[in-house]
Amino acid sequence: MPHAHDPRLPLALTLTLVGALGCDPAPTPRAGAQARPTPESSAPAPLAPESAERDEPPGREAAPEPADEPAPERGDPGATPTTARHEPGFIHEYPDARCDGGDDCLRKGYEQFDLYGGIDKDRQLAFVYFRLGCQRDHARACYEQGEMFGMLGLGSYPNTEWADAWELELFEKGCRGGYGDSCNRWAARLEGAERQAAYRMSIPRLEAACEAGEVMDCSRLAYNLNLGRGTAMDEPRAAALFKRACERRDAYACESYAVALQNGAGVTRDLGAARRWLKKGCAIEPEDCGQLTGAIRLKGVPRGGG
Repeated sequence: MPHAHDPRLPLALTLTLVGALGCDPAPTPRAGAQARPTPESSAPAPLAPESAERDEPPGREAAPEPADEPAPERGDPGATPTTARHEPGFIHEYPDARCDGGDDCLRKGYEQFDLYGGIDKDRQLAFVYFRLGCQRDHARACYEQGEMFGMLGLGSYPNTEWADAWELELFEKGCRGGYGDSCNRWAARLEGAERQAAYRMSIPRLEAACEAGEVMDCSRLAYNLNLGRGTAMDEPRAAALFKRACERRDAYACESYAVALQNGAGVTRDLGAARRWLKKGCAIEPEDCGQLTGAIRLKGVPRGGG
């Protein structure tokens, strides 16, 4: 099944809202810095007693307590100021989170949260592991870290602006690292020529993943081809990819192929075949059959399952 917030998925996932994060406090004067004299206070400061100079080692001044100094910001290596300033506080609640390389970080993240696998143990810890994987330049881990923003409600008001900026960086990094759907997610947040350029980057990556057996990437490639995103519109090839993904048990690809058969988009119009392929999708995902049939009305296909 595709991620719940995939634009092609009609059924929205109820998200868990975590506490909103605040912005950094305004800068404060450096501890121990002397204020600039004003006309009202232009009298010279009294000299320090000679004994004070003798008590301190040469070249060292007594340092006052840095009570008002803001804590240093702990951001991802190479992060922009936007991301570094707004790391969720829960990241530091998992000091023992460790992984050996990007693949291991990704695996441990999926052990905590995997929408496809029905695993929902600790979404925050999953975010931490995906973050560690992205720091190791694992493209899919960057993508999954970006996806977790929605799962954790980190993009909710008042955090929308910085969360969107961080998601954008993560999806771009995942795309440039070679993960095709990260290109799609990145492109969806861009405009005009930049959007098409990002979609173009997705095509060879999705093609390679589809050929390697990644069923969902076959479906994602088909959507791009069907809509002309980053490439020329190619309805026959899109229909063939939807059929291929349906045969590999992607229920929503079955729906898309049924729609193509109903409309004659890239294939010969055949309502009987459309019914059969839509029923196949319902058999794969019975609980979502009502959603699958919501976009298509075909005699003999029960609406809402049944």
